[in-house]
Amino acid sequence: MSLLKASCIYFVRLPNPFQESKNIKNYFAVVNVKDVFDFSEWRTLNVRDPKEHGIVPDAIRDSLRENELFFIMNRGITVTAESAQFDNQKNLLTLEFVDKQLHGLLDGGHTFLQIQHYLESLGQQPLSNQYIKIEIITGLDRDQVIDVVEARNTSNQVKQTSLEELRGTFNKLQDALKKERYSGLIAYKETEMMKGDDGGLVSKPISVLDILTCLICFDVDEFSDQKHPHNMATHKNAVLEHFAAYKDSGRWDAYYPLLPDMLRLWDATWKYFQECYNSTGGKFKKWNWVKEHPRKKKALHFLGGDVDYSFPESIRLPMFAAFRSAIEKRNGAFHWKEGFEPIEFFHKVAGPRLTKTVVDALGEAKDVTRMTRTESVWAMCYMAVENFLMKEAVGSSAR
Repeated sequence: MSLLKASCIYFVRLPNPFQESKNIKNYFAVVNVKDVFDFSEWRTLNVRDPKEHGIVPDAIRDSLRENELFFIMNRGITVTAESAQFDNQKNLLTLEFVDKQLHGLLDGGHTFLQIQHYLESLGQQPLSNQYIKIEIITGLDRDQVIDVVEARNTSNQVKQTSLEELRGTFNKLQDALKKERYSGLIAYKETEMMKGDDGGLVSKPISVLDILTCLICFDVDEFSDQKHPHNMATHKNAVLEHFAAYKDSGRWDAYYPLLPDMLRLWDATWKYFQECYNSTGGKFKKWNWVKEHPRKKKALHFLGGDVDYSFPESIRLPMFAAFRSAIEKRNGAFHWKEGFEPIEFFHKVAGPRLTKTVVDALGEAKDVTRMTRTESVWAMCYMAVENFLMKEAVGSSAR
């Protein structure tokens, strides 16, 4: 529990004729920016991590520094709390926060961040009188909090991932990856930030949508040797909708033990792509969709290490999805088939055929999106992996 206190020049309770019986109360306060509450530890409900720069934060910063109408121009900050108590003798407002899933900064994260920066930049300079509106809502339950968050953020469309994160859609996924070294690099909501090497804020480099795409590519409950995720995997919204639709059914629980291996394989298809393709006689770096990064290499977050080239990641999807033919269900969970080593298999066995298949298809399609949404390309990759697996199985039985 936390009790946050701030001096307040105006405080009022807004009548709420429809929800009084449910104990939902709505208050408004006007606070000098120098006295604003410190919501730093209570920002879980704010679906966007505030950005340092951009149209919205820049406009807030400029009006805060230069415009006497800041109080009118800025829509303020909205919080939910367990209770709000106003001492009209001391003009002191006290907010009680108990549960981070119910209480805290709900809207206005950019405003709060820019106020912090504004106060830090002034140092010992005298503060000008700038004021901020704060709306306080008490008595909301979990579902009502989510509804209010969604409604209050429609003026600048919130990405669906942020709302799903707030609903707890990714909780089991987070548990499945929490021991991996890259777990803190995954952004589960819009513009989620972390501290960079220089101490400043940078965007987290891994999107949860990329992880969901990998997971959906292995969904053998939905896809087979005759049906492939060529449309779904190349549309991020469709990936999220498909994942969310089955989150309560337990479908994904069986896949989670294999997920870290899937992600390492995903990176391996990047790491070894050039080598595998060139082994077929191709010249990988001649293609105009390949970019070289000799000085600032690209990190392989799942596998470890880095590479000095990049290309549209969707090119790898048909190859990667073909490996769902190499998994089987044992004791209620998915595993690789007995004795199967996916990275070695890609690098030493199937990689040359798979890379040549997708590059040749891309050469014919002359467009990355068109190629990756062509089901026959996914089918060829799937059959290639199946055939290699059968040959290995025959070879093993012969020995």
